[in-house]
Amino acid sequence: MALLVRWVLPEWTPALDLAVSIGWTIGGVTLGVFAYAAAIMLLWLAAGRPAGAERLVFEGLRQRFLKRGAAPASIS
Repeated sequence: MALLVRWVLPEWTPALDLAVSIGWTIGGVTLGVFAYAAAIMLLWLAAGRPAGAERLVFEGLRQRFLKRGAAPASIS
């Protein structure tokens, strides 16, 4: 990601005015976000789409609530 952003962005010089510098910075951040997301997605796909920590937590919570709801309620 860093190499891609560094390759795309021009070298900063004092001749660049503030608006142009801000524009390049926003463009670089946007490019970095998409490059990072794409790299993570490709690595996840290459790993065979394993279950992540979020899925394991949600499955554990779901099982806990299903067990709790499946117990018969005592009527007094």
